[in-house]
Amino acid sequence: MQDYKLSYLEKEIQKFYKMIGITHPSQLDRDVFAENLDIRIHYLQMESRRYSRDNMHTIILDSRLEPREQWADFGHELKHILHHVGDQTRMSNLFKELQERQANNFMYHFCVPTFMLLKVDFPELRSAAIEYVADLFKVTCEFAAKRLEIFERNLNNQRFHRSLTKRIQSNGGIAV
Repeated sequence: MQDYKLSYLEKEIQKFYKMIGITHPSQLDRDVFAENLDIRIHYLQMESRRYSRDNMHTIILDSRLEPREQWADFGHELKHILHHVGDQTRMSNLFKELQERQANNFMYHFCVPTFMLLKVDFPELRSAAIEYVADLFKVTCEFAAKRLEIFERNLNNQRFHRSLTKRIQSNGGIAV
């Protein structure tokens, strides 16, 4: 998959990971990220959320969740800290929904980075691949299944566009 072109988000995540020396799934640790970004993490019996005030950032992770679910919540809340401003309780529903979709997309790419997925030797069976990714990246099987779906869709889109471009070029600029 050497011809895979990373999206802007995938490149930014790769750059961040490499900047702090993380190149392998075994190195994934939310405490390392929090330390590098000067973010405090608290575990409380409440829905995961983030707080930012006077350039001080805190992520509260739901202590009732399993560590793999907390990892996903950490990725989601990290997007809000890195790229979103404002109090969602005071936003229009459409803007809040946009931020949530962006945070979810970021979460999947952050918790299971594409540059690491590209190095994975996947088992042939889909169910085995899902379990393998879940164990390798310490996410739930449901999360791994969704992330692999996103990854496969991006791979297929890129293959389709390369094929279409070749057809257009070989037919003098006309897609036949």
